[in-house]
Amino acid sequence: MVTRDTAWGDGTPCWVDLGVADIAKAGAFYGALFGWEVHQGPPEVGGYALCLKDGKLVAGIGPKMGPAGESSTWTTYLAASDADATAGTRPSTTPCSATSTAISATAGSATPR
Repeated sequence: MVTRDTAWGDGTPCWVDLGVADIAKAGAFYGALFGWEVHQGPPEVGGYALCLKDGKLVAGIGPKMGPAGESSTWTTYLAASDADATAGTRPSTTPCSATSTAISATAGSATPR
């Protein structure tokens, strides 16, 4: 993942994360592959790991979500200065709507087993 020191333009991929069964194993694999420094989080955040390249955040690795047997999945987040406008939706009254800053797209991915 590319890093920036300025705001991401609308629609620009701004974050990726990977859902896997074994966060430590995936962190070791992608750390070696991409030269990432991987910091696994505490149990209260599900062990979600932050990955850095040259001291800058580039990705996250966390536990798989969904039903048992779900494959590992990369999720790409797209920047949006106004997520409701970008998605073409009306603002809702839920607090989440007011703070949304990214839209995600998910695609399956092969991950070491």
